[in-house]
Amino acid sequence: MRKTSPTCLLLAPEDERLKALELIDLYLQGEALAEAEALINAGLGKFPNAPSFRLRRVRLLLESGKVSEARQSLQHLVSLPEPPAEALWLSARLLILEGNVEEAIADYQRFLMLTPSPPAIFFKELATAYAMGGDSQSSLEFFQRAIATDPSLAEAYADLGLVLESMGRIAEAESLHDEPYAQPNQIFRNLGEG
Repeated sequence: MRKTSPTCLLLAPEDERLKALELIDLYLQGEALAEAEALINAGLGKFPNAPSFRLRRVRLLLESGKVSEARQSLQHLVSLPEPPAEALWLSARLLILEGNVEEAIADYQRFLMLTPSPPAIFFKELATAYAMGGDSQSSLEFFQRAIATDPSLAEAYADLGLVLESMGRIAEAESLHDEPYAQPNQIFRNLGEG
């Protein structure tokens, strides 16, 4: 009878792929870049047609400060007839770093068409891109969407305040100072009532 240790469990290929991706994400979040790179390379070897490992490679390259290599790796994914949504979001972020605001906005918009309910941070990034491009009205709209999606996203309030200030709406900008902190206080008040 063959003995197996808990670390040597056999998984179905799809489960193995998903678990590897989860582990890579944890490594990237924890800035364990060498471990992430080793697992990405193994994943690309085992699943060469899975764009998810290529996307993790792009994230790794960006985390490592290798912007030009990240752009080369990402270009293939973005040019596919049906690019992965995450590739478009990464491309937009990279374009912002490169100073290509108009192209970044186009990729953010393509991502938005593929993703019906993006996270608040996406709306904040798109709003920031519009602000960088000088479109205060669109910036205002997307900061408001970011806040509606996640009322606790403090940086969206701060950036919205800057946009309002640039539009000459000083009183509105100043009224936002305490907004992100009002939400948690309301939650604690409601807990005390129950």
